Amino acid sequence: MVILEYRNLGNGDFEKLSDLLKTVMKNDSYAFRYDVVSSSSEFANLFQHKLDGINSGNVIDIVACENKEIIGECEIVKDGYSGKLGILLNNDYKHMGIGSGILQFAISKAKEIGIKYVLAETVRENKIAISFFKKNNFSVKAGSKTTTVLGAII
Repeated sequence: MVILEYRNLGNGDFEKLSDLLKTVMKNDSYAFRYDVVSSSSEFANLFQHKLDGINSGNVIDIVACENKEIIGECEIVKDGYSGKLGILLNNDYKHMGIGSGILQFAISKAKEIGIKYVLAETVRENKIAISFFKKNNFSVKAGSKTTTVLGAII
């Protein structure tokens, strides 16, 4: 049985989030969210940027933890009344409801800061992600040859 904690990303999470990122990037060919991060210093800059956004009230960044290990992350970046969403989950924990749980927890926090609409973008071939978002009340809003944008009113 998996016992989870959903909580805000914090200052002490650098190594744990870095470990999640490495695991996901190694095992998920569609994990393009962090593909520009190629070094420890770039990830340190990204992590600090996340913390700055959280502290300014413009970023919701929720982590899912099992035994103090970060196994998932959901970030929503505020832009007016909308938010851009990104989500990562360790492959070992997929299809257990954890992704939906962290998404719904992040959405509840987004509502608290005035976000009314959330968008997520994925590559068109990522049928698993598209199905996941549709299962969580998102619908396809736009797309191109390579990407699909899904949105949800929250």
